[in-house]
Amino acid sequence: MKMQSALLAAGAAIFFLASPVQASPTLGTSPEKSGPNEELACLAQNIYFEARGEPQVGQLAVAHVTLNRVAHPAFPNTVCEVVTQGGKKGPCQFSWWCDGRSTEPRDLDAWAAALTLAREVLNGRTEDPTNGALYYHVVDLEVAWSEEKVDPQVIGRHIYFMLPE
Repeated sequence: MKMQSALLAAGAAIFFLASPVQASPTLGTSPEKSGPNEELACLAQNIYFEARGEPQVGQLAVAHVTLNRVAHPAFPNTVCEVVTQGGKKGPCQFSWWCDGRSTEPRDLDAWAAALTLAREVLNGRTEDPTNGALYYHVVDLEVAWSEEKVDPQVIGRHIYFMLPE
């Protein structure tokens, strides 16, 4: 496990040399902390755990929902606080955070891709494919408040939407 963490940290450092976001996030980065490196790591973790099996537009959508929440007054104002909202015991906003499983990425290629995409999003180099959505869920999930969705759109295996204010 230490070897894997060292490899991931080394890979992350390679990806982020000369980046405007100073970052060499490691798997040991705590999502409860907040700073440029931690914000990048938190966003990459959210992309990785919420959408690593999705096409890139689906991963991008998850990243933008996270940032849309940061910008919205109803949510915390940092990426790490948004990702960890609700705590480890739940109820949480993103299921991977409080499902009791490891938060260590195991797929090195998917982790490297999530780090790269997170950097691009944080540096403002991407467009929001969700048109400002604050919420999403898996397409197959039926939720009690589904009639309340405003401007729902399917991207990959998720439905992205707003709720009426």
